[in-house]
Amino acid sequence: MKVKNYLLDILKAMAVGLITSGIIIILVGVIALIVNHGLFQTGLTVVRSALCILGALGLIISAAMLISKKNGVSKDYEKEWQAHFNHINLLGVILTVSSALLLIAGGIDSLLYIFY
Repeated sequence: MKVKNYLLDILKAMAVGLITSGIIIILVGVIALIVNHGLFQTGLTVVRSALCILGALGLIISAAMLISKKNGVSKDYEKEWQAHFNHINLLGVILTVSSALLLIAGGIDSLLYIFY
């Protein structure tokens, strides 16, 4: 039962990562298409780069949290955090969201490799 709860929290964090990557793809993609006069390949390259940068920054933040041993939410917000994620802490969520961003960036890179 406990493993099921952990998996549900990880799936929630992955869903947050997918939603975040979708928002980044739309925002950065529209800006890249406007700046590059509608070149789709360049727009995908810019989106992939943005996802890689943001995913790497998330992993750096996770590493800093792991080193400083402040990997949880402050006591003031613990009840609100428990309403969303029961078993994983802030470090796990940031790590999972960053991994989702990098997985999507890898998928976009594969698309660029296959089609261009």
